[in-house]
Amino acid sequence: MAEVAENSEICYAKWNKDNNSFEQQQFVTDNAVLDMYPTLAVKDDEVSVVWVSNSESDPLGTSGEYSVMKSSLISENFDTPAKLYETKDYISDIATGYVNNKLAVIASVGFDSETAEVIYIDDDGTKNL
Repeated sequence: MAEVAENSEICYAKWNKDNNSFEQQQFVTDNAVLDMYPTLAVKDDEVSVVWVSNSESDPLGTSGEYSVMKSSLISENFDTPAKLYETKDYISDIATGYVNNKLAVIASVGFDSETAEVIYIDDDGTKNL
């Protein structure tokens, strides 16, 4: 299972409805850690992918550090991924979109849904909700 997790990558392709084919096919990630929960946010021509990485490639959430990562499509290529948030606690879910013209991320942090923290992340920083 560790090898599968280490080889998990996030890919992107843009659908061209005029010729019924995918274009700009590329890897967003290319590393040896678990990349999971990819989400896509689009505003006008700006496309961003946000996901969670686990430093130990642990899909069960018992080890490693969790990072919320972001990469944006610039001139048909994704830029170098940036770390938006990091924790030793399990991140069970994320959602992303644009709020007031800024990329925003909501993350559920913790194993137990009754005690999990909800974190809001944007350019202004991170806060618990």
